[in-house]
Amino acid sequence: MIGTIDGGVGFDIHTYSQFALGDYITGKYRRTRKTSYFAYGAIAVKIKKFVDWDANMKVYPSGYRGGDMSLGAHLALKGYLRGHALILEGRFSNEKRSPGYWQENLFSNHYVWSNSLAKENETRIEASFRVPDYALELAAWQGVVKNKIYYGPVGPGDSNVGVLQHDGNVSLTSLYARKDFRIGGLHLNHRVLLQFSTVQEVVPVPLASAYLSYFYEFNVVKNVLRLQIGLDGRYNTSYYAPSYDPALAAFYNQREVQVGNYPYIDAFVTAKWKRMRIFLKYQHVNLGLFGNGRYFTIAGYPLNPGMFKIGLSWGFYD
Repeated sequence: MIGTIDGGVGFDIHTYSQFALGDYITGKYRRTRKTSYFAYGAIAVKIKKFVDWDANMKVYPSGYRGGDMSLGAHLALKGYLRGHALILEGRFSNEKRSPGYWQENLFSNHYVWSNSLAKENETRIEASFRVPDYALELAAWQGVVKNKIYYGPVGPGDSNVGVLQHDGNVSLTSLYARKDFRIGGLHLNHRVLLQFSTVQEVVPVPLASAYLSYFYEFNVVKNVLRLQIGLDGRYNTSYYAPSYDPALAAFYNQREVQVGNYPYIDAFVTAKWKRMRIFLKYQHVNLGLFGNGRYFTIAGYPLNPGMFKIGLSWGFYD
């Protein structure tokens, strides 16, 4: 058995500067200094190659972030079946955190606010099962956040964006599956994610997302030139995706436009020639061929149209 224990104390000092209304008289930026004190501890234990676990804690007893706390734990169990590794993992985390300074205080050309927000409290539980030799992975996440802080419209239309806080709990459930198949030189890789949010207005997510990669790999000249030729595809169901506000440099929730339900497909060729790697890709090969023509991942900002890309990588000797 191998174990380590770590711990300590420390403090954070952050200085925030912005030009407030009263500074037009003095001509000087207003500076605000925030100090927080914390203590932390961690333990990690490994029992041969079968059990690996760790836990950590960090608390802020006083200061600007006084009352904040984070807890984390991780457990990995490893077994073998006919020489193939089976890995079962679990994670737990809980975090109580103060709102960001700019979420409570902002004075700018486009936005002015002074908010008093409650602390967020987020709990997350994860479990996963992996069989690396068979390229198989199954996972599930369950998260609950109380007093979620987010950006969103504070009035009619998306032009009036501000900081909002949900008074209650929001639950997010995620199910993930990965399975890669290989038939000779043919590779069929699959990633699928299902998500369920109890309050889409606060935590918007698509019901299903998928990434597929199909390619054929073969030697043109053995030990000299090897090629991969195939397609990559991404897809998610329709939902009210966040939009982006350049004046805030932040994403905000909106309920005006749905995006998604559009496949985005790339065609690629990769080559390994001795120590050189060459990458050729035509991005968005299905543009104008099929799909609803609304190729967006966030509201108001389209994905790239069809374009050709090339990349080179040369590995030198040490």
